[in-house]
Amino acid sequence: MLMKLFKYDMKFSYRTMTFIYIIALALSVFFSGTLLLSQKLEYISIFSVVSFLPYMFSLLAVTLSGFLVVAVRTYKNLYTDEGYLTFTLPVTSAQIIWSKVLLYVFWQIAGILVLLLSTALPFVTVAYVQGVGGEMAGVLELAVDFVGFWARNMLGLDASKLAVLISVMVVNSLVVLVATPVSIVFSFTVGQLANRYRILLTFVAYYIYTLVMNTLLSVVESLFIAGDALLVPEANFNFDMTAFLYASTASVLIDIVITVVIFVISRNIMSKKLNLI
Repeated sequence: MLMKLFKYDMKFSYRTMTFIYIIALALSVFFSGTLLLSQKLEYISIFSVVSFLPYMFSLLAVTLSGFLVVAVRTYKNLYTDEGYLTFTLPVTSAQIIWSKVLLYVFWQIAGILVLLLSTALPFVTVAYVQGVGGEMAGVLELAVDFVGFWARNMLGLDASKLAVLISVMVVNSLVVLVATPVSIVFSFTVGQLANRYRILLTFVAYYIYTLVMNTLLSVVESLFIAGDALLVPEANFNFDMTAFLYASTASVLIDIVITVVIFVISRNIMSKKLNLI
């Protein structure tokens, strides 16, 4: 039943999301085209200036679209009149939440791909117009060498620590992919407990959750990392990467625990204390 729920969530969202992505790609192509043509036709440059702002707004829309579509879908699917139907289906509350998680993960990954393509096109066009393709490749190679030098000599990273750092970053990204939609469902679920001002309470719940999480993670990280070495590592060659890895790992573990807690709270409220009045 989980995949059926996900199918209906996708059916709700795919037209809107596809439209946003197509617009972003189309504006990227148009903006890149004006950059290319303006080298031969000077009056075309005005179109580059005019199209830049819509292009940037389209990238912002792609960035926020995954979050917003899950928020709207959660509200309409669970806590409007549609909720009466949703909660009569032979599915568990946990499956309903996981469906929203899958929806968010799918559109976030798709959005990242669209962002990469949309931002790459103008850069490639500029490189072609300026005839610096080879130079850009050299700059990228130099940047990679510098990052490697910085990691080895300033942070003291050997191959094993680098592997741990990359692993922590990957796991953290995966946890965020799950934690974000769960926090959205949690906020709406807490908000619907009120008889009035439910949307307001939803925003308050999400704000408090975000504030508590950021404060807690900051405190935990500060317990492992002392001084300003993390803020200005280039000014302090004694930067303790081991402490940084411990702090990052602790933050990920806390994020996992909190996500599990709010998942269970949301599931229990949806199962036992649902208020659709």
